[in-house]
Amino acid sequence: MNLLSRLVLLISLFFSVIGGGLWLTTRSAHSAVDTLAQEWQEDKSRYFENAVRLQGAATEAVLTSYAWWPQMLKYMEAPTEKWAVENLDSLAGTVDGADALWVLGPGLEVMHSIDEKYGHPPFPVADPGALPQFRGTAPFRFFTVIRGQLWEIYGAAVLDTTAGAKPQAARGFLVMGRRWNETSLARLGALAGARLSLQLVAPGGPRLSLEPDPGRHAYRRRLPGADGRTVALVTGQFDLTAADDTAATIERQLLLAALCLLAALCAITVFLSLHVLRPLGKITRSLETRNPIVIADLLGEKTEFGEIARLLANQLRQGRMLQEEIRRHLAASSPDDRRREAETNEALRLRLAGNLHDGPMQAIYAAGLQVSSLLASSRPAEPAQLESINTILSQANADLRNLLLDLEPEELREQDLETALHRLEQHMLRIGRCVFNLDLAEGCLDGLSREAQLHLYYIGRELVSNSLRHARPAHASLRYRNVSGFLRVEWQNDGVPARGPVREGNGLRNIGHRVQELGGQWQRNDDQAERWTVTIEVPYTSLTTSAAVPP
Repeated sequence: MNLLSRLVLLISLFFSVIGGGLWLTTRSAHSAVDTLAQEWQEDKSRYFENAVRLQGAATEAVLTSYAWWPQMLKYMEAPTEKWAVENLDSLAGTVDGADALWVLGPGLEVMHSIDEKYGHPPFPVADPGALPQFRGTAPFRFFTVIRGQLWEIYGAAVLDTTAGAKPQAARGFLVMGRRWNETSLARLGALAGARLSLQLVAPGGPRLSLEPDPGRHAYRRRLPGADGRTVALVTGQFDLTAADDTAATIERQLLLAALCLLAALCAITVFLSLHVLRPLGKITRSLETRNPIVIADLLGEKTEFGEIARLLANQLRQGRMLQEEIRRHLAASSPDDRRREAETNEALRLRLAGNLHDGPMQAIYAAGLQVSSLLASSRPAEPAQLESINTILSQANADLRNLLLDLEPEELREQDLETALHRLEQHMLRIGRCVFNLDLAEGCLDGLSREAQLHLYYIGRELVSNSLRHARPAHASLRYRNVSGFLRVEWQNDGVPARGPVREGNGLRNIGHRVQELGGQWQRNDDQAERWTVTIEVPYTSLTTSAAVPP
């Protein structure tokens, strides 16, 4: 998968995450609105019950006071029509009274009745004796339908208040009724905070045409009759427009935030594609093809990528100049001179090829690895990473200049092998990003000739470079030991195991050639194990400037 495909996949994943978050947030907002509606439904239902009790509180108070009135008790014992007209009929049609009134005697017979039009309405139930509330002394309330209209009935037993707390039988009953119509229903809805509609359940009862405004939520309450059966249904509807508007506002804000975030992501993607991915891709293609034309448009840019492109172009140009100089030298020489030079300079050619491979080429490989790492990462290149690539290419440039002068790497120009190996260790830790252990036994590198140091340094550098290019290890180690007059070099690393027999490339051939020049032997594993191991043993007699062997 190339870098562009990875970037597209990352953007698609980001879009999916934003869409999922937006959907979850919207769903949460709707759930909160539904929960609020349910709570309001319960609250509004309680408001309706309280409003009904509040609306009938005055009637209950009048009913109780008249039921306990001593004059009412005397009327029950000796009823007179004149007293009833003067004292009871005034309760009908008043605000605190009722729309109708009935007085029942001890045998539950109707002794007196009156309504707001001074008529005689029928009693709310056909047989009062069949109902338990007309046999006790506690106040009662129920609903009924009289002449196609809903009535709320209140009743209380007439008692002798002078008898104290002793149980006593009812001397009669005072019953008051309030008619429900559209006006009373609208007043009740104002108290309950909802728009109410009423539907009679009794056979033949019409429905009041009080249509509420449209709303999302509603509740329904049943109105029980004297026998407990439902007489009518009240539906209360309330509006949650404010909550719906809040949820819609949240959705719009979330959508706007998501669009802004996606626009910013697209802008960042375009910027990375033009200013990071494009130059990195060109530098990578130039490293792969050894062709500076690919990075021609980057040479004039005053950026980190432009500096890297100029260093790389300089390296490639110097390589071509060296090759052209060799070709001109060969073309200017005679055939006999060519044959003699071919015999005398074969060793020099092999040495030059090996030093080029083990020196500047390794630095360029390391720079290529870092560039590949930047391409594989979706994050922008940091200045420190670009500076590291710049340092590696500068080192390769210095190696090429040194090889043109005396074929000796800069690492060994003014320092010994041990110091150069420690610099190689830092290179491995910085470039390979793995756990690397350099273990030098005390005194094992003392007294080595300059040529031997050069060969051992290039061998160690080739082992490190091979592991970085092919194995990408997590752990690696390089150990130097003095074993019975031999310098033993042991290399181990894990990483990607070899598939099939290991093919001997330029690096392995150079290692074998250098070990052979030093008069030593080497072994490597090629059994597809999880660890790659190389063991080299060279006698100290061919490494030191004298016959003395380090302790």
